[in-house]
Amino acid sequence: CLPAGSQILTASHIICPRHYEHRPGTQPRHVNTGWCFICALGGTLICCEYCPTSFHAECLNIDPPEGGYMCEDC
Repeated sequence: CLPAGSQILTASHIICPRHYEHRPGTQPRHVNTGWCFICALGGTLICCEYCPTSFHAECLNIDPPEGGYMCEDC
């Protein structure tokens, strides 16, 4: 499945809008990956508020942000 609007996360993971089912009366939830986009490991992650990416602060060479985070691609 690779319809328009899909986000390729890794060679084996995509987020497909065709398989998303909106439930009436609810707000869509923002989803982030459970692994770092740089090292592919889980743990304590900083999540972008605008796309599904997540990172370790150490992998980005930054201090954890106080508020929200927006990745370089966004």
